Amino acid sequence: MSISQLEADGIPLLFLPDDGDDCTGGIAFRVGWADETLAVRGLTHLVGHLALSLLNPTELHHHLETHAAHTVFRTRGTAEHVVQVLSDVCGLLRDLPHDRVEGEKAVLAAESRTMYGGGGSLQRVRYGAAGYGLSSYPELGVADLTPDLASLWVQEAFTRGNAVAWFSGPELPATLDLALGEGRRQPPPETTSLTDTPAWYLAPDSAAVLVTGIVPRSRGARVFAEVLDRLATRRLRDDLGYCYQAGAQYAVRDATSATVVLRAEARPERAAAVAGEILDLLAELRWGPPDADLVGAAAADVRTETADLLRVPAGLADVARDLLLGVPGAVTGALELVDEPVSPDDVRVLAETYWGQALAQLPAGDLEWAGWHPAPVQSAHAATGRVIQPHDPSLSDVLVVGAEAVTRRTRSSVTTVVFRDVACMLAFTDGGRWLIGTDGIEVHVEPTLHAVDAGLVADIDAAVDRARVVRRPARHPGDLPGPRPAATGRAEASPAPQDRLGGLLRRLRGG
Repeated sequence: MSISQLEADGIPLLFLPDDGDDCTGGIAFRVGWADETLAVRGLTHLVGHLALSLLNPTELHHHLETHAAHTVFRTRGTAEHVVQVLSDVCGLLRDLPHDRVEGEKAVLAAESRTMYGGGGSLQRVRYGAAGYGLSSYPELGVADLTPDLASLWVQEAFTRGNAVAWFSGPELPATLDLALGEGRRQPPPETTSLTDTPAWYLAPDSAAVLVTGIVPRSRGARVFAEVLDRLATRRLRDDLGYCYQAGAQYAVRDATSATVVLRAEARPERAAAVAGEILDLLAELRWGPPDADLVGAAAADVRTETADLLRVPAGLADVARDLLLGVPGAVTGALELVDEPVSPDDVRVLAETYWGQALAQLPAGDLEWAGWHPAPVQSAHAATGRVIQPHDPSLSDVLVVGAEAVTRRTRSSVTTVVFRDVACMLAFTDGGRWLIGTDGIEVHVEPTLHAVDAGLVADIDAAVDRARVVRRPARHPGDLPGPRPAATGRAEASPAPQDRLGGLLRRLRGG
């Protein structure tokens, strides 16, 4: 059986005949959290919840998936059930239930207490606080999201021109209501990436050695990841016993590239040795070619996995994603990739590409001995302006607040956020201001730590684009960093006059 590409209500529709007991169906949109700004992080997730608000809440996460560059609604059951769910989703996207916004925000807030961004600090260091780097952050913007913001996001991205649907069952339903508003296919998420690679940085709070690399999307890259997985498991866990878990995974990033993540859960005393073994392993692959039998076995497994996925309903979501991303031949060429030959030399070339794009997270030590660069986790420049001393004279750090930037300077580090490059500023009513730059660097201005007065807080508020500000209530006294001064300045900058719609759009797109 093969996938047919049809159309329903102006939306591409993939159909895969299947004689199983259940039908499956879904609709995907080319929008995800990598299209958001940090100040509205969680907006796509909120729209997804609203579009499923007529369904049983206990089934919600069986139906919604929010990814970096696409969002998926899917369901399984009788043909009538699948048709009804897809109709309900599209109906609510046509007429978003504004009265449910606050309730769904509360649900997202409850989820955020148990979930955090899935990318860890690796994504932040590679991409900053924008695009794919937003996976390193929680959904900071949810508390300030409004019905108007949600509706604007739907009008821009949850449209017929930005959707692909699918259905699998004995036959295609006679009626399938997928009517949506007009719109265009959204371009790929805008993002910048670390260029001075291979690079490394320290994450002493983590026990894992992590290495990520960007490679071209191909069957060869999947085989490379499988080879890397087998070698890491064999050497680091089975032969040396340095790790209780080690392996590599392949994940699609966009139409042309993928990310391969190598993870080794190391015992603390073995972290440096694990990092050295990983570099040795990569060097062997680069200088290879690797063992032909190993590559052949990995290629066979990838071939079987790919062929199986593309011939079952679950694979339709991946084909829909690739259509949305603009992958050439996403439907007709998908099965052809199964038989794309991969040689040991192909794996060697991919290992070299991976090495050149690599970023490593280390619990301890460094990789400068191997010619890797330290990732820029500090700032190259400091602000000039008013110097704010700490309340505790024994502390070495000072704040410097200028007209264009704010800097926190210690004996060992300098971190600066330029006001025009703020991705998000958390503004607490107790006077605290947490500024996060688009490069991922943060500076926290805390009246309980430094001699910050109300006038200085007002100056910072005036310098930051209000579209990048997320308001937060006062924190519990026990949660404030100490020591606490006798009096704490509190300030709220007066709203600058601005066009309401323009301000909403700037929150969405960073314009």
